Amino acid sequence: MSAPPGGIIGKLSVERPVLANFLIAIGFVALSLAGVRAGGLDVSSLILDIVVAGIFVVLLPLTYLTVFPISNWRNAVFAIALLAGIAIVSVVEISVISDLVPTWPRGWVLAGAGLGIFVAALYPAVRGIVRLSVLAALTSIAAAAAASGFVGLNALALSEHTHLLVAIAALTMTIGYGVGAGVAADFIKYFTNGATWRAAAVSAGHGGVAVSTFAIVMTAVTIAILSYHTNYQSIDWRFVWVGVTGTSLAVIGGLFSVSGGLALSTPSESVAEIENRKRRRFRYGWRPFRMALPPASALGSVLIVLVLAILLVVEAGIPYAVIHAIFLALVWISALVIFVSVRAATFIALLLASAGVMSDGLFVMLDTPVDALEVRFIGFGFAAIFLSQLTLSWREARDNWHSARDVAENALSDGAGRFALNTGVGIAVIYLVADVLAWSSGMDLVCYLAAMSFFSIALAPAFMTTLSMGES
Repeated sequence: MSAPPGGIIGKLSVERPVLANFLIAIGFVALSLAGVRAGGLDVSSLILDIVVAGIFVVLLPLTYLTVFPISNWRNAVFAIALLAGIAIVSVVEISVISDLVPTWPRGWVLAGAGLGIFVAALYPAVRGIVRLSVLAALTSIAAAAAASGFVGLNALALSEHTHLLVAIAALTMTIGYGVGAGVAADFIKYFTNGATWRAAAVSAGHGGVAVSTFAIVMTAVTIAILSYHTNYQSIDWRFVWVGVTGTSLAVIGGLFSVSGGLALSTPSESVAEIENRKRRRFRYGWRPFRMALPPASALGSVLIVLVLAILLVVEAGIPYAVIHAIFLALVWISALVIFVSVRAATFIALLLASAGVMSDGLFVMLDTPVDALEVRFIGFGFAAIFLSQLTLSWREARDNWHSARDVAENALSDGAGRFALNTGVGIAVIYLVADVLAWSSGMDLVCYLAAMSFFSIALAPAFMTTLSMGES
């Protein structure tokens, strides 16, 4: 089958793209304005800062790489050199620029240039996704503005519980783009496999529902745990409600904008050509790893990782171990219900736990242990959401392939690019939101999430191969 059948969400987003996106845009604007009216100057300043920062950090670099795609190594060198030059200018004090624009946002420009360099370096693996998901970057910023307006409607003080507001705004913007990027990646896959342009768009829109649902549930779990710890062992449901509303707006905007944009765009065979070249490059580059990781070696690697993780927990200890266990149990249950797969739920829970323990061990070795609960659990929440699309890629590969190594190879070919892209965008968004809200632990969270993401993608092949054994 070239593409699975589309559900009502996919059909609605493709058959009524203009109407659906117009209504969503009106909702975003109305919620933002209502929040400004209720919250006053503080909320209006927050919305303005988030919108401007989102444009600098997320929208401009992704738009640049969409309008000026990197088609050869010369374009890649030029793009990276240009973005590196912008980053240097934002760091080095230049009197001419300071005289002309004395208060220009150096940090936002630096973060945007950094994201652009990261995506440019990954461009062969994410070219099609970046090209087709740029609308999701715009709607994710609008959703974050609407979520900020909802903060004003609920009369939440911006100076109190800053880490909760950082988590809500960052999750909203990141999830909005991540869902849109996932829809674009699924569309490319289905179209390349032989589906028509419209059928691929419908199926991709429907496929985004599972990831969206998981992201909303993980947001609720993360915010509930953070507020329970902050609010003297009592969950502040106002923050949970704001977080769920914000991420719901974000996934709706990301899903409908990308699916609708695909429905209105002109079919092009270049999408399939780019995807086939990417698959060939990945197959060739992955061959040494495939030969080095037969099922028996993968099983041994997983056992070593689990034993090492247990030793690290026993020797170094894990702060808030009980809360971590509850969080991982909720991740497993949520994945089981939403993804309808025991193996998928086990994969994401085990990989998340292992990556978290390895990250803790790394920071302990560097003599900079991460003890702050808010940093740890915001990082775990983001990592779980990033891994959800990789988990679905693996689950679908298991339906189409029998060899454990074939399953891992095809799952990584489909999911590794979108995982890396979501991670890059998420880290950039955390930086900008922490800067806007003046949260001092922003860089700690950036480093912790980067470590968790690295260990997650590094350990994923062994876990995929091991958990795919015995299915043929």
